[in-house]
Amino acid sequence: MDGLAARLNQRWVARWEPLAMAGVLLLAVTHRLDRLGARNLWPDEAHSLDLARRTLPEILTYLRSNDPHPVGYYALLSFWIRVVGQDLVWMRALSLVFGVAAIVLTWRLGRRLFSATVGVGAAALLALNPFQIFASNELRMYMPLEFLALLSTWTLWRARESADRHVWWVGYGASVALMLYVSYYAFPLIAGHALWIFLHRMRVTARQAGIAALTGLVLYAPWIPYLRYTAAILGSNPLGWRGQPIYATYVPELIASQTFGGYLFNMLSYHSFRGLDLEYFGMFLFLFLVLAAAGVFVLGRMNRPARSLIALCWLVPVILVVLISLAFGRVAAYAYHLNFLQPFLALFVAAGMIHLRDAVANAPGSLVALGAVLGVLAFMAPAVDNLQWNPDYQYYRFDRAARLVRDLYEPTDVVVYLPQGIHLNFEFYFDPPGKKLGVVMDLRQWTIESLRDSIRDVARSLTPADRRVWVVYSPPVPEGGMRELVTAITQQGYRLAIIHDYKGVDVGLLVRPLR
Repeated sequence: MDGLAARLNQRWVARWEPLAMAGVLLLAVTHRLDRLGARNLWPDEAHSLDLARRTLPEILTYLRSNDPHPVGYYALLSFWIRVVGQDLVWMRALSLVFGVAAIVLTWRLGRRLFSATVGVGAAALLALNPFQIFASNELRMYMPLEFLALLSTWTLWRARESADRHVWWVGYGASVALMLYVSYYAFPLIAGHALWIFLHRMRVTARQAGIAALTGLVLYAPWIPYLRYTAAILGSNPLGWRGQPIYATYVPELIASQTFGGYLFNMLSYHSFRGLDLEYFGMFLFLFLVLAAAGVFVLGRMNRPARSLIALCWLVPVILVVLISLAFGRVAAYAYHLNFLQPFLALFVAAGMIHLRDAVANAPGSLVALGAVLGVLAFMAPAVDNLQWNPDYQYYRFDRAARLVRDLYEPTDVVVYLPQGIHLNFEFYFDPPGKKLGVVMDLRQWTIESLRDSIRDVARSLTPADRRVWVVYSPPVPEGGMRELVTAITQQGYRLAIIHDYKGVDVGLLVRPLR
């Protein structure tokens, strides 16, 4: 570490660093607690909860044919809800804990590899990033994955620099195995780690790398037989469950979500995509790309091997996801799937914010640093404001859809769900006491044709006594699914009376005319 880093560390460690981190953590916890129970339970969360309510053998049986995800998060959530109960706030608190722990790990990683200011700055960016706040408020595996991604990167670095490396190599192998139990999105990050080890093999022996590989393999061995089930699910229709072809703004949207989390001027949000035309992305990304580029330069002066590690941890997964998407012509990962990579880019952006004065020799250093901070916060502030206080900004408003049905519901009404699984979300807010039907969808056949038989069966099961039918629809469903269902029911003698769109949830009422 050069003289610049030493001076920065001396100033922060002694006086300002503890106070700064206390403020960062206060912001992080406040923003996350405030929305913990306010956001709607969206479809993926309901799926997580449905699995977590089962025993471990039941979870494993389900995953063999229905879900291309590993068992780790579902098993952890299953244990968690048996301890805290099934109140939404307490269930989501598991992700909040991992999210805050990831902020602390980002600080520690930046501090050890570069400087205290870089660590605190990156932690502050994560504390305010809307995608990080959302991910810390949901029943999904993204925050545990982020925590383990940082932990594995930390242990890899410590294994390289520690005198007693064997212990750290065992720790690295164990953290990699745990990460793979949580999500298969860990594979691209491991590829980044592997490339870094290869590029720095003069400091890593084959024995040390072998210890890590053997540890990871032994711990992951129980899950290896299940990989064939995942392969069968994916192989029957590769990436088909995404249902979205790759599009022109896909790459800039990924970068936007990684830098400031979207949410600005009709930019993408956590559950909405393709908000802006391609030509507008430059003006929003320019500031962050300049800061990141400056950070690459500065961190290279501080610690070149560490800069290489952090850069590969971010760049390799992003490139692999884009290449896979191009190969299949479909989106391989939405922006929120890559939340766990944001801490690595945040280290570069933070370094650029704090040290850009070194690249602007004729400007006062404090003015440049303050301008960079204010520039980023100018983007962050309206994003966080929308996230925190504007309920209309939320997607998947199952609460409002359920309220409409509850207010107008009659005892003989029928509720039809498209697809069947969304009843978990809807009935979390209102459980209709009457007749309920669901359109079954096979993930392996992601076409409207594959739905038609099930839609017709549901429509034909309606009887003359079923005078009013509520239709509740929410993605993911092949395009045209709602139209097909409404058409099939109207062919049974019903007329569409009302239909409402609650941002990702459509509710329609069809009525059979009295004769």
